[in-house]
Amino acid sequence: LLNAYVDNKKTDGVAVSHRTDSGWSVPQILPIQDFHNHSDFIDYFFSSNGQELLIAVERDDSFGDQDLYVSRKLKDNSWSKPINLGQQINTKHPEFSPFLAADNKTLFFASMGHENYGGADIFYSKRLDSTWTNWSKPENLGPDVNTESFEAYYTIPANGTIGYYVSDKNGRDDSRDIFSITIPYQFRISASAN
Repeated sequence: LLNAYVDNKKTDGVAVSHRTDSGWSVPQILPIQDFHNHSDFIDYFFSSNGQELLIAVERDDSFGDQDLYVSRKLKDNSWSKPINLGQQINTKHPEFSPFLAADNKTLFFASMGHENYGGADIFYSKRLDSTWTNWSKPENLGPDVNTESFEAYYTIPANGTIGYYVSDKNGRDDSRDIFSITIPYQFRISASAN
């Protein structure tokens, strides 16, 4: 859940609620070390193994606007200080809406800073080692997805053949709507996690 609640008061951060036999549990804040955000916007994404939390925030060490970071789950169930994913991913413009595929290496994200068609485009990059700061050069998903308008919030269900994303191109009543696409072969992900 975006935001968190302490003594019924909203605070910055992220919270988790678990489904139980009687409904959803009270949201519990995730304790992230040195968490702060200078932006009005924030996005989160849990890795499929539940051990990493991707965060789009603006911090003291950001390269400009929102950058992508990773926080890792520690043995005491707290979360590490966010690590900037580096300049291969982040630019002086916003990077946001992270989605990490089930292989725990393939990152999809939206950017207004990498070479794009206009607005925000969706990009793809591969993590090259365990540091979370070494990535392949981001590739634009191309004109089948991206336009001169806003595209972001890409996600892939478990079957890996259909992708969903948000766009304001051809949205109903000029809104941002959800669209689906058959994923081109070069962007399909192996289901095995590493």
